[in-house]
Amino acid sequence: MERTENISLAAWSGARPIDRAGRSPRLFGGMLVASACLSAMLASWLPLQVSIATVFLFAGPHNWFELRYFLMRLPARFGRSRNFFAVAFAGIFVLTAAYLAMPALYYANLWSGSNWPDAIATWNTFLLLWLGALVIMRGKQNSRRDWRSLILLPLLIGGMLWQLSRTAALADDNGLFWRITQHAGADLLPNVSSHMLVSLHVFLEMLHYGVWIVALPLIGATGAAWKVRTIPLARRRGGFPRLIAAILIIGLFVVALLWFGFSVNYPAMRDIYFAVAIAHVLAEAPFLLRMI
Repeated sequence: MERTENISLAAWSGARPIDRAGRSPRLFGGMLVASACLSAMLASWLPLQVSIATVFLFAGPHNWFELRYFLMRLPARFGRSRNFFAVAFAGIFVLTAAYLAMPALYYANLWSGSNWPDAIATWNTFLLLWLGALVIMRGKQNSRRDWRSLILLPLLIGGMLWQLSRTAALADDNGLFWRITQHAGADLLPNVSSHMLVSLHVFLEMLHYGVWIVALPLIGATGAAWKVRTIPLARRRGGFPRLIAAILIIGLFVVALLWFGFSVNYPAMRDIYFAVAIAHVLAEAPFLLRMI
């Protein structure tokens, strides 16, 4: 029986293994470099405007591609990966619940603002412990990926920090611009240029969207979007093809709902989106570790 924890990209996409093995790393690396350079340029030039347009256009679609990728990476049988996924799912649930509970408890007047530093430090500590456990568990498995193209990222980030560190603060004279600067950390780092903080945040955001929407589908890592049978849970005997198809269709409706919400009230919808987005951010960690 095929070992589900070692299903290759070639098996998912239906491409010939000999072609995919040589082409995918180079193609992914090239797309990553191109996306990184374009993202750094646009984020440094018009950070606030690019942030608004990027979230509006790509927040929903990238979530849908993430959902499809997660379904593909979820094995039909966990096998020896059972402990890894058990720790992953437990961490996602607990950390997401704690993240959403903190502001709820504050606004319910169940604690004062003086408790925020301790609460945030505690949450971050458990996040690091959870990530460390996943890294250790993944490190015990074989890994033969080549990620040399990632060397470019710290170079681009270093160049952006050097170029933008002395720039003037961005004008946050309206509610939306103020939200964007605060989300990038301007309130936590008041002595650091908000232009640099927002540009760095937008750069990472655009790169993130580019990898999910362009690079991974291009190399076949998400499979053909219209082929449900490329997903192990739908392909195996006794699988759930109709359930998987329904989940993906509902995901498309959610994307349309996000676009509608952004069109009606962009600031409010952005706040809601980033509050809930912590769940999928946490979910990315274990599934991306499975790629390494």
